[in-house]
Amino acid sequence: MKLYIAAVNESMNEASYPAKLAGMNYSVSNDAEGISIIVSGYSDSIDDLLLEIINNMNSIDIPDEQFDAMKDQMIREWKNIDLGDAYRIARENMRKIVRKYYYTNIELSDAAKNLTLQDVKNFSLLLMKKGYIEAMVFGNVTESQAKENTDLLINKLRIRAVKKEKVSKQGRIIFSPGEEIISMIKSQVNNSCLWR
Repeated sequence: MKLYIAAVNESMNEASYPAKLAGMNYSVSNDAEGISIIVSGYSDSIDDLLLEIINNMNSIDIPDEQFDAMKDQMIREWKNIDLGDAYRIARENMRKIVRKYYYTNIELSDAAKNLTLQDVKNFSLLLMKKGYIEAMVFGNVTESQAKENTDLLINKLRIRAVKKEKVSKQGRIIFSPGEEIISMIKSQVNNSCLWR
C-alpha cells in the first residue's frame, strides 16, 4: 500500500505545482483503515483536482526508472529507522505488538526489494475492486457540490461497494488487566529507551 500511495503521489507531481499556485492543496495517504484523500482550496477548481487524483489512482503514470528511484529511497528510509533514536525504534516495535496488522520497517523494506511498477499497478487493480467509501465535504460548498464530489469519487474509482463491517479493519490487540508485555530489542546503535 505504501508503495502504491507513493507512486500515486509521484505521478501527481506534474499537476501539484499548478494546483498549489491556484491556491489548492491535496494529500493522498494511507492509514490504518485505508486511503485518505484530502483536497482543500477554492471550491471552483476542487473538482478538477479531485478528478486528477482519481485518474492517477486508477492509472499511475510514471517511468519505471522514476519508480525504482522512489522505491530505493523508501527502502533506505525504512532501513534507517533502526539506526535512529531509541524512542522511535521502541515506538515502531510497540506498534507491531499492539496492532493486529502491522509490518515493521524491515518487513516493508524486504517485501519492497523485488517489487516492480507493474506489481504496484496490479495491486491497484485488486485494491480498487471493492471497498467502502466514506466522504466528508465541508466549507464553502453547497449540498449539490458536495454530492457531485462524492459521486465523482464513486463513479470514477469504480469500486464495488461493500458494507463498512465487511472491510478489513486494523484492530488492536486487547490485553487483560494487569497483563505485562515485555519486549527487548537488541539495538544496532548504542542508545536505549524504556516505553510504557
